[in-house]
Amino acid sequence: MSMLFTLQQVELERLESLIKDPSDIFFFLHGTEPYRPKKGFFASLFSAKEPLPQRPWQAPPEDSLLDLDKNWHILHYLLADCPWDGPLPQATLLSGGIQLGDIDVGYGPARALRPADIEAFLSFLSDLKADEFGANVSQNDFDQNEIYCSANWQVEDGKLLWTYVVALKNFLRESVEGSKGIVLYIY
Repeated sequence: MSMLFTLQQVELERLESLIKDPSDIFFFLHGTEPYRPKKGFFASLFSAKEPLPQRPWQAPPEDSLLDLDKNWHILHYLLADCPWDGPLPQATLLSGGIQLGDIDVGYGPARALRPADIEAFLSFLSDLKADEFGANVSQNDFDQNEIYCSANWQVEDGKLLWTYVVALKNFLRESVEGSKGIVLYIY
């Protein structure tokens, strides 16, 4: 099973609502309620029945999503020079923003980026150079740091990954211009 990374643009009012009360993040992202294990025999006998809520959900428009596919960890490593965290704004993909509660939305909690976070990350990305991206790492670097989906790395792969950096910059720029926030999550 693959671990995929998605960024989703969201209206600022909705983002602030999710930051204030993240209990609805799973429904917001997936349109379903989080999994609740069945009650045990005695709990089901002595507790009130809770009907599962049925709420309408509309999938987000495709242009409000950016899928980094399985390249998210390589991108993070190349940007932050660190496997799982690092300084901000370089490490925004895995460490930036505000964690939205403790609800597992796939592989851990989602995070929210406010406009200031987005602008700082965009500024950092704008200073990168295509011909230098990924040129200073080797397969050995990825292996030692256990970077997800990095087998058979070649320096030329930096050129392919640069297309994701360009897409990320465009997505962030559209978010800033549209006065939107972003929710990041791995599923």
